[in-house]
Amino acid sequence: MITNHMIDKQALAQDLYSLAPVGALPKGGVTRLAFSPEEAELHQRVSHWLTDLGAKVKKDAIGNLIARWPGQDNSLPAVACGSHLDSVPQGGNYDGVAGVLAAVAAIRAIRDHGLLTRHPLEVIVFVSEESSRFKMATLGSSIMAGLDNGDHWLDLTDSKGVSLREAATKNGAQLTKLDFARRRPQEFKAFLELHIEQGRVLEESENKIGVVTAIAAPTRWQVTLEGRADHSGATPMALRRDALAAAAELVLAVE
Repeated sequence: MITNHMIDKQALAQDLYSLAPVGALPKGGVTRLAFSPEEAELHQRVSHWLTDLGAKVKKDAIGNLIARWPGQDNSLPAVACGSHLDSVPQGGNYDGVAGVLAAVAAIRAIRDHGLLTRHPLEVIVFVSEESSRFKMATLGSSIMAGLDNGDHWLDLTDSKGVSLREAATKNGAQLTKLDFARRRPQEFKAFLELHIEQGRVLEESENKIGVVTAIAAPTRWQVTLEGRADHSGATPMALRRDALAAAAELVLAVE
């Protein structure tokens, strides 16, 4: 069991500070888009840290970083922990990073204190978690779970016209070998992710930590409402077909 005093807080803080300048913006926040040089640099640094700790580190076909730490019985399913290192534009310093560095800190504590867990451990850093660049979220974890539903997503493009296929390949992804990146549920005993609170529930209730029991699954639609252009002064309200007014009613109904 890892207790609070076993965590090397100084090393954890140093890890955080060393990553902070990558993609940092002059007015605060960071931009580390999916499959960007900034995301790749953070993956490389974390890979080096885990290798130096003695973990067996590899990348799968899409670019997820996986570090394996042995347990008493390595035939047992792994207990995994991790998060992601890409961000939204002007994102926060801790989103994703906190979960990755917490996992690294746990491995460091296990090594430093000579602990041996029954199950093997894995640190997993998922690639391309955010949807900001290609309008597709949780790409790395979806492929690992076998939930990517074909390869149509490869043709998605960012605001500069760069395709996901091109960006992933440039990042080292082996797109013809994605089947090898899939993992069976039986390979895992559990997956834990420490994450910042992105709402205000814990803050307003003055709780330091919470355990997630359900997660919202956002669904996005692009809806076009077609109205009718009429003279604003000569058309009575009963004859108007204003698309904006209809959109407002829809928004209020959903709210």
